[in-house]
Amino acid sequence: MRIATYNVWYQDIDVRAEQLFEEIDKVDADVIALQEVPSAFYKELVKGCEYEHCAYVSYEDEEMGLAFLSKHPILNQINFIDDSISQSIILEREGIKYSITNVHLPWNSIIAKEKQIVAIDKFIHSCEKKLIFLFFLVILIARYLQVFIIIL
Repeated sequence: MRIATYNVWYQDIDVRAEQLFEEIDKVDADVIALQEVPSAFYKELVKGCEYEHCAYVSYEDEEMGLAFLSKHPILNQINFIDDSISQSIILEREGIKYSITNVHLPWNSIIAKEKQIVAIDKFIHSCEKKLIFLFFLVILIARYLQVFIIIL
């Protein structure tokens, strides 16, 4: 399974939208985790990309959030919203269940980062033992598009 993650960097998204669509198509991942996704752009992604299964959660009091695009059915979605945000999905592929967590930690508080990581760790340890866990930590680096690909 190919898994990719992008921080789409919400500012000036209109200028880069076409490039982001091209990159998403080129990577051709089974699952893509996205951070800093404006809600309007997410709607464009759902319409314009060839991913049948999608999930989105907004940051508290903001017009952007985290998203997943998946070629495989999403069985469940769990969101953690506190000082920061994370989104976990469970999907199944070829009889194996995977839990994938998409995280965007705050840049300005080490305490909030630690709280979020502890909450995710508790979640992971409370889940079924037969899940394969994938955990993405993405920290904003201004003006850079981050791409990480994992092949299972």
